[in-house]
Amino acid sequence: EGRELLNKVVRDYMRDITPRIAQSLGIVGNDMASVLNVINWHDVNLFPLMEEDIPKSEEKEGILRINNCFLKDRWTPHQCKIGVPYVEGMLEALNPKIKFKATKLLTKGDDCCELVMKLED
Repeated sequence: EGRELLNKVVRDYMRDITPRIAQSLGIVGNDMASVLNVINWHDVNLFPLMEEDIPKSEEKEGILRINNCFLKDRWTPHQCKIGVPYVEGMLEALNPKIKFKATKLLTKGDDCCELVMKLED
């Protein structure tokens, strides 16, 4: 119950703040490339994460890769789930038809954290 409440607070906060982030960056679209650029900016500038310079995107699929994270040697994959409501809130604000799945995690020993975004029909 406590975790659900925390997830809701984080998701709501990110849904509220993300449009302002996009506006400050001059990003007005809700296409895959725009969404990835907003999330990438947030991760690199507000969290000390190191991502690929240019997120990979197609019309209906995009990939964000985090190459270095300050928590990779401190957290377990389970603890990384705290990031889910951040991303969900951003996606709800930018384009609720885009869903994501973490396909790789540094905390599992993978070479990066990989978030695959897909535009649902």
